[in-house]
Amino acid sequence: MSLFSATSVCAIAWASFGLAHSLLATRGARARIQAWLGPAERLGYNLVAVVHLAAVLAISAWAFAGQAAFHLPLWFRVVLHIAQLVGLVVLAMALREYDLGLFSGMRQWRNGTAENLDGISEHLVVAGLHKYVRHPLYAASILLLLASATTPLGLATASFATLYFVIGLKF
Repeated sequence: MSLFSATSVCAIAWASFGLAHSLLATRGARARIQAWLGPAERLGYNLVAVVHLAAVLAISAWAFAGQAAFHLPLWFRVVLHIAQLVGLVVLAMALREYDLGLFSGMRQWRNGTAENLDGISEHLVVAGLHKYVRHPLYAASILLLLASATTPLGLATASFATLYFVIGLKF
């Protein structure tokens, strides 16, 4: 497949993810899902997102199959590996600042209590990494994606995922 065609397929796949992920997060869609799944609504939302994301990555890998890696000088590859390590450390630190049971929907499912459709009523966090960046998970993910962009697939994935994060931040 040509580079243009592969990039187009990847863009369409990411657009489908962004659109579906955003539409399923609307109040109306959440109310319908909650009527069907009850307290497992957020867990169901996250499972759909994971399956859809896996499909996007698989389709993108298929589209870019056979594309050679970029020829990067050794010093630049070292810088990228350091950036990946920093991204992983920031990601691990960020995950420690979240209630992952609440974030994933496991707590709501285990407790049998549906989430308020107006959103999770937690206070604004301004400590830890949140003191420096509003979305440390997004920041770490973007750093990891950009530092991993050593192939056309990696660059397309980093570009479209970052675009998704930036658009998602607006909403």
